[in-house]
Amino acid sequence: MLLKYFIPRVSWPLFRRGLRDQLHRLATRRRYQLMIFLLLVMSWLAMEVYHTMVVQGLPLAIVDHDNSKISRTVKEYILANREVRLVDVSFRTLAEAEGMLVSGELAGVVYIPADFSADIKKGRKGTVVVSVDMSNILIGKNLYKAVARTLTTVSVGIQMTVVKKMGEQKNQAMARVLPIAVNEFSNFNPGANYGIYLIPGLLFFFLHVFILILCVTLYLPPFRPATDAELAGGLAANFLVSLVVGLLFFYVFLPYENLPPESPFYVVLVNLAVFLLLDIMLAAGMNQLIPLPMMAFEATIVMGMLSLMICGVTWPADTMPPLIALLGKIIPFTPFMVGSRMYMHYPIGLGEMGVVFRQFAGQAVFYAVVIAICVAVRRAVRRARAKG
Repeated sequence: MLLKYFIPRVSWPLFRRGLRDQLHRLATRRRYQLMIFLLLVMSWLAMEVYHTMVVQGLPLAIVDHDNSKISRTVKEYILANREVRLVDVSFRTLAEAEGMLVSGELAGVVYIPADFSADIKKGRKGTVVVSVDMSNILIGKNLYKAVARTLTTVSVGIQMTVVKKMGEQKNQAMARVLPIAVNEFSNFNPGANYGIYLIPGLLFFFLHVFILILCVTLYLPPFRPATDAELAGGLAANFLVSLVVGLLFFYVFLPYENLPPESPFYVVLVNLAVFLLLDIMLAAGMNQLIPLPMMAFEATIVMGMLSLMICGVTWPADTMPPLIALLGKIIPFTPFMVGSRMYMHYPIGLGEMGVVFRQFAGQAVFYAVVIAICVAVRRAVRRARAKG
């Protein structure tokens, strides 16, 4: 009844007809069945790609020309890292190992020269050469970090041994070797797992594109309902189906990867519902702004596809050019991902999400203004043409 008061021109029988017809199409037409099937399958495959959560078993060759107790310790410590898998090939020279690195058979090479332990025993710095494939930053940085961490640990152990031989007690030796102790607190993703970082973004990016396609399709001439009330009913049907799929992602797909939301159900539901409603407003606004339906369809899909890149998930928004960063701020996917970072990892209430809802509200006002202006302009043009 309250909705009827605010939208008195809506014919509710026609609205219900549009809702019913669109739900029937989504359930029975093969094209829509295939879209929903592909959405679920693509989302599941995206989760499976990152199922291991961390990068593991990167192929590494260790060329040890020293073969001393210290070099063997370095080798054992390096191989203890989960990121590393030793490629058991004998190399006569470093060039042979680097040849496999160039061909892509190896992700990295560690070269321990013949004078490594001798230099250390004589008080000189022992040198280890680490060569990694940085053409893939994800592989290169993970491998280098694992090797560098190991070499630092061994280096500290060697320094501890030297300092203790000079008569220092163990506690004093540790303070001299490591004068600064760092306590690390990694919020949101303590294990630096790529699954936690990427899976939620990918799933809801697919949902974001899915609802945009459903909504802009309703504006194309072959599919557009006869009346605005039926169109509104069709958009409502798209909202309901997308809401069900979104909840399926939150409470079936993500828990399968041990990523259940930490906040109450109502917090997740409200954020998801607002996100989907704003996506519908975005589709409606694009169709009012661009007079050609097919061009509006294409522009909306392009904007949806760009969302993952410009929302700040894959690259910091602060480092983007101003116009691109501004575009990211008017896409509903951006505040939705900001909010999901909060309620996925911490038990919070709606009152603690003011920054997210302010962004949602700003987008809603922006879309409403754009739609109102476009509708007024189109009416004025039609009246002018009728008089002319």
